[in-house]
Amino acid sequence: MSDCIFCRIANHQLPAYKIYEDDHFLAFLDIYPLCDGHTLIIPKKHFRWVWQVEPADQYWQVIRRIAQHYQQVTGQEFIPSMTLGEEVPHAHYHLLPAPEQLTDWWQALKQMRPQAQLSDQTAQQLVRKFQLPDQPR
Repeated sequence: MSDCIFCRIANHQLPAYKIYEDDHFLAFLDIYPLCDGHTLIIPKKHFRWVWQVEPADQYWQVIRRIAQHYQQVTGQEFIPSMTLGEEVPHAHYHLLPAPEQLTDWWQALKQMRPQAQLSDQTAQQLVRKFQLPDQPR
């Protein structure tokens, strides 16, 4: 879909702070994060809803792999996650690996009050912290 911002990111027409990428999926930092490391995981092919994504098992394996990596990086068992689907009409899954920054994380999620726009310097630091080890730097 040519007017979809996530399709444009997946096709490398727009920049993104990549955390993970393979042939089918891409994970990158949210530009308006709810916490440090707020990550979006998308299929590269356009699907409107997460339950439409194919291959579904691979999508959930990627999400699981990144979430488990975030548990190791942060030392926290609880990695909040969510699927809303309203912000951008392209299937995406949110991981929030810094729940301690959200004093009332559920309320923050319900209100969707993001931090200020992510700066390049902060994004580069977060990529170094959260990027999976087998991804090119």
